[in-house]
Amino acid sequence: MQIQVEQLLTVVSAREDHHLGVIYLCKILSGEFKASHEISEMRYFPVDELPAMMLTTEKELIKWAVENQKTDKRR
Repeated sequence: MQIQVEQLLTVVSAREDHHLGVIYLCKILSGEFKASHEISEMRYFPVDELPAMMLTTEKELIKWAVENQKTDKRR
């Protein structure tokens, strides 16, 4: 898949596992998803119907990103 990075949304630090997440808003330009040994499928979900298996912090970050996109006055 070919993507275009639209905007850096946030950088999140998790001290307990020494993890740094850099979160971008991207747009798919072309191509198709291809399964791999790491990712078996790709699906889209409404923000209020995210999978139960997701971590709460991941869900909160997605909800934040959606809200940030709606309220970003530069768009």
